[in-house]
Amino acid sequence: MLTRYVKQVAAVLLCAALVACGGNDQKSLRVGAKPFAESMILAEMIAQVAENAGIPVERSIPFGLTPKIMEAVKQDVLDVYPEYNGTSLTFLGQAPTSDGEASTAAVSALFKPLGLELTGKFGFSNDYAMVMTKERAKDLGVRTLQDLTKISSVRYAVDEDFV
Repeated sequence: MLTRYVKQVAAVLLCAALVACGGNDQKSLRVGAKPFAESMILAEMIAQVAENAGIPVERSIPFGLTPKIMEAVKQDVLDVYPEYNGTSLTFLGQAPTSDGEASTAAVSALFKPLGLELTGKFGFSNDYAMVMTKERAKDLGVRTLQDLTKISSVRYAVDEDFV
């Protein structure tokens, strides 16, 4: 089961690498990542799959957050980077949705006029969740994100792409 999953992910990554190389006059695949662990791991996966397929790779891991990395692809500085549907929708002024297929279709449509292409999914989802101690959640009466809107004394931390 795991072997089949790994092969599926590798196939998607290789397709992404090959599509990204299509317009590159250079002989190497230029792979970028956002500056956080998950993005850097996914970018490294893309790089290693490409290298295993005989494609030379130039790594820019990490490169920058959404505005910088998306512009780098548009300006032909990078060929490929891992992206999230929800982040893309929000960055492009759209509301994210919990429907993965609808998100993918919307992002694909929004990317086309920008000269970008969504080349394939990795085969897994990344859903955000709140993290707090059980005691603090009970004391505050927090069970949902909406519950936080009623509390003025809560401090939270998120990365720039989440905001």
